[in-house]
Amino acid sequence: MQPLTIVHLVHNFLPRHRHGVELSCWELARAQAAAGHRAVIIAGESGRETRELSFRRDSFGGFEVWRVHFHPRRTNGFLSHPALAKRFGDLLAAVRPDLVHVQHLANLSLSLVHAARDIGLPVVMTLHDYSLVCARKHLLRGGGATCFESDLAGDCLRCLRESLPLPGWSKPAALGYMAAAALTRPRNLGLVASRAVGRVLGVKPPLSLESEEEFHLRNRAVREALGRVNRLLAPSEDLARRFERFAGLEEGSVQTVPQAVELNGFTARVREPASPPLRLGYVGKIAWLKGLHVLLGALRRLPPGTATLEVFGSPTMTALEDVAYYLHARRLARGLEVRFHPRGFAREERPAVYDRFDLLVQPSVCLESFGRVVVEAFAAGVPVVCSGMGGPAELVRDGVDGVHFPAGDEEALAAVLRRLA
Repeated sequence: MQPLTIVHLVHNFLPRHRHGVELSCWELARAQAAAGHRAVIIAGESGRETRELSFRRDSFGGFEVWRVHFHPRRTNGFLSHPALAKRFGDLLAAVRPDLVHVQHLANLSLSLVHAARDIGLPVVMTLHDYSLVCARKHLLRGGGATCFESDLAGDCLRCLRESLPLPGWSKPAALGYMAAAALTRPRNLGLVASRAVGRVLGVKPPLSLESEEEFHLRNRAVREALGRVNRLLAPSEDLARRFERFAGLEEGSVQTVPQAVELNGFTARVREPASPPLRLGYVGKIAWLKGLHVLLGALRRLPPGTATLEVFGSPTMTALEDVAYYLHARRLARGLEVRFHPRGFAREERPAVYDRFDLLVQPSVCLESFGRVVVEAFAAGVPVVCSGMGGPAELVRDGVDGVHFPAGDEEALAAVLRRLA
């Protein structure tokens, strides 16, 4: 096979952004490079609101990376932005790729799909979440419940007006916490200042969804862009089929291709039956959709000394609701044997971290697209207890290498933990 040049489009990228999509993109690029191909990353980036559009060449890990700062001065730049499409087309002409792989378009625009197709390039798109049909990205309603069906207009408009059922003290406390953190983190402080400048200069939301008509406008633009994509992929069967239903696509339009997770350094081993207390682990972002509150509620229902919990993860420090939720979770953990590790861990430390657990608990209340932490836990020989829906439930065989429980059900999760302790 002739070596290919592949452009990956992603909403954020390493080293500042290290969540699932960014890691998946990075690992795929590394695998492609190892197979003799050339991978180029074009990524959205925060900051620099003083300019509507800029492309900055960078590098990471030996890869060519283009950081795109996109702050439209007119509404709905996500749906269409000719200037961004032209700059992207010029960059494609210079890079001369054989293929464009869209990983995520947040912070960018649907115009990039059209720009690539207009010059005859094939486009593959991997759906890592539901952001093209859900303003909250994960089919989680504003009040915290999972969304299983919607008209993608009036239902969504009502959802955006809802708020998570967080205690009244949490958001004011979060504002203070974020301000204190910004003073010790120059990048966060810079983002706050940059956004303030952007408001003065007239930066508009990339996508306005304040009426049913605007939702219909978005739906038409998304369907038009999807219609030009040569191949749609999803990392789980659940995401593939559910996205087809929400987007009105024919069944089978989205092909399931699981993520390939780098597992260097892991050694699975047969574990001895756990002795009390049961050592539980939680790994991931701290936000309502990840369901940490469900796990903490389940722990409170257990007899003292039954289990301990280590939480590896932190909230998005520029998202008010996430920080408010984090502070709420810290309060829920009072009196329990819970230890928080907000700084997380380095990639090379993953095997040692998972070795500290008897069980990994993945208590999401949203429809997760995959289950990277599930794959890592299995690589370390750690069984997984997970919500019985979404991508993780496809990976965990109930009663074989883990246990399912009904999403959001604290008592059901507590019953599972009692049985396994």
